[in-house]
Amino acid sequence: MIYRDYLRGINDSFELHYKYSDIFAGFGKLTMNRDIFYDRLHAALIALYDNLESYISEHKTFKTTLEPWEDKADNDLIAKMIKYTSIANVGPMASVAGVFADEILDEAEKYTDTVFIENGGDIALMNEQDSHVMAYSGNTEITKRIILKLPPGRWGVASSSGRFGHSLSFGQADLVTIVAENAARADSFATAIANRVVPGAEPEGLLAEYSDLNAVLIIWNGKMWYKGEFELLFD
Repeated sequence: MIYRDYLRGINDSFELHYKYSDIFAGFGKLTMNRDIFYDRLHAALIALYDNLESYISEHKTFKTTLEPWEDKADNDLIAKMIKYTSIANVGPMASVAGVFADEILDEAEKYTDTVFIENGGDIALMNEQDSHVMAYSGNTEITKRIILKLPPGRWGVASSSGRFGHSLSFGQADLVTIVAENAARADSFATAIANRVVPGAEPEGLLAEYSDLNAVLIIWNGKMWYKGEFELLFD
């Protein structure tokens, strides 16, 4: 993947693979052995699958519905998925990549002060210095790389496209990228907003409607709209 080529070598890193997940984990100085750290993150990933699959086995339509999930759940993982997708008005699985990234970050931050978790393009990060996150639209009309400059903190970054990628989108956006306080929320709203980028849509209106997000970037038909609290850089 293009973005992983840029990340390798910046910090120590490895990849986690299990079932449908291919996760890139970048991190700073560890308080434990690197191999043990890997084992703990991998075990956390397996536990997430066990948790989600157990819930789906009892609630079959949770996996397939495109509507907000109305039932409540005592399960913390499922409750987070329901919370953010209900606010965004999309189905609960729209947040799965983001919530997995958040949960792996939660485990990783016990052992290091800098973490970057990328799960299928959705990102959860905890940074002590400014970080640059590239938004890749795949649109050849936009010749420069678009980069979001994120200040120190904990952030979630997610993207959705109607042109490429594995995510389901009913819209036609080249790219919608969201920054929020966590990846589950960013993932949910990336899906919701991208679904609305269709002929007749007014991107300026969408930016205003979703002003409570930290940043919203829309790229469509070679044009770009942006509203957010972060500096945009062009390379």
